[in-house]
Amino acid sequence: MVDRVEPCYIRAKAAQPVWAPFLPTPSEGTVNVAPIILQSPEFLTMEGVAAAPVRAVVAFSCTSSGQSDVLVAVDEQGKIFIVGCPDEANPDGYRVLVSDMLAANGRLWRMEYEQFSSLFQEKTGQSLEELVMPRASPDWDFDNFRPVVANTLKLGRFPILIVTTKPEGPVKEVLSYLESMNLQARPVPVMLFEEACIQVVEPQPVTRLGPPAETRIAEPPRVVPESEPEAPVITRQPESIEAEKIPESPTIPAGAMPTEPAKGVAKPPWPGTKPGVMAGKRPPPAQGRNKGGG
Repeated sequence: MVDRVEPCYIRAKAAQPVWAPFLPTPSEGTVNVAPIILQSPEFLTMEGVAAAPVRAVVAFSCTSSGQSDVLVAVDEQGKIFIVGCPDEANPDGYRVLVSDMLAANGRLWRMEYEQFSSLFQEKTGQSLEELVMPRASPDWDFDNFRPVVANTLKLGRFPILIVTTKPEGPVKEVLSYLESMNLQARPVPVMLFEEACIQVVEPQPVTRLGPPAETRIAEPPRVVPESEPEAPVITRQPESIEAEKIPESPTIPAGAMPTEPAKGVAKPPWPGTKPGVMAGKRPPPAQGRNKGGG
């Protein structure tokens, strides 16, 4: 019993009306996957390259070789991708492809939604929403889809997907170069099988779903000597402590006239008291007494 059928695309390169055994073997050759993606946009998301399935694709530019193509893809949520299909048999295929992808990124930046939709209209005869609607989920809402597309065009942040049959080849340098320019780039590895006049293209699991994790430079370990000298303990003699004592301010009795140095310490009489009494003067003589005390 087969639990899962791996998705793949098959084409016959020649007419063969007789039955023949099909025992495909991995091929070292190259194949242009752009026609497959244009025919079936979901090919890009068969192995989880994006969060939502790609629903519309349009050819954006083509190199002089005729095999290195740049496509623009839109997923169901409105996210936009730049897709590169390199001519891996051409030594300059990646150099030309990178130049075209960067040019496509600049052309899409700040493009109006109507102009972006017209790109699909010119190539396919249908607007962007007309292409997405038949393929989208039942709960797909164009009123939510359009603002996301418009905002993505305004920001100019388009993830780059590079379809390759040689994920361990020169594409690794290309991905590192694009990421050094702060561009999110991902591979879409595919495997090519060939048997007689039959070709099979199968998407492979994506091992890298995003830019590399932030690399933190570890701090060098602190070298601690085996025996560190203890810090000397500084003791102070009692006489030195006595010498540094702050002299106490003299206590001035209540009612006494402050001396010149103590004027800044003595407090003035309390409000509401008699000036003569609180200033230290003698009380007035009692009434009715003789001057001689008799």
